[in-house]
Amino acid sequence: SSKRGTPDKMGLNVGRITPGDRAKMNLGPDTKGVVIESIDPKSVLAGKQIRPGYVILEAKFGNKEKQSPVLSVENYKKRLEKIDKGDSVVLVIQVAPGKVDIIGFTL
Repeated sequence: SSKRGTPDKMGLNVGRITPGDRAKMNLGPDTKGVVIESIDPKSVLAGKQIRPGYVILEAKFGNKEKQSPVLSVENYKKRLEKIDKGDSVVLVIQVAPGKVDIIGFTL
């Protein structure tokens, strides 16, 4: 797995979906997204039902963008850079095979 970097604005470290992640979550070969590798215990997401291994499939970062698929780690980071404290975020997260949760919060 990639080495742990500094957590992003949401307090997450994310990485590419691996074949192991796909098998565990029963994701098709064409499913796009990023895997949550770790969560900063001090982050806004720490108290929410988010765990390492979950996959962020879609997101809406801030009020200016529409909810859309997270295409890659680069796509995720570029979109996340554009938001500030107080912006609203929606994440569509695969939490188990066949089970998707939607989490909304304010940064």
